Amino acid sequence: MAVSKYLNSAETSLEEVVGCLDLILDDGLITLKEFEEYLKEAEDLGAQLIAFGKKVRREGVRLQGS
Repeated sequence: MAVSKYLNSAETSLEEVVGCLDLILDDGLITLKEFEEYLKEAEDLGAQLIAFGKKVRREGVRLQGS
């Protein structure tokens, strides 16, 4: 299976986490400052996933045994 499929799943999961953060912010379980800190971390991780995904797609990397 192509590594890019796993990276796509990771990006989608990260988007789901951000959605959950938004919900717990609305429910008052975290502060706006905490939300912004987590969001920044998610944005940084998302940028890394996208950059790695571009490299993988460009080089055609596949998982062993696929």
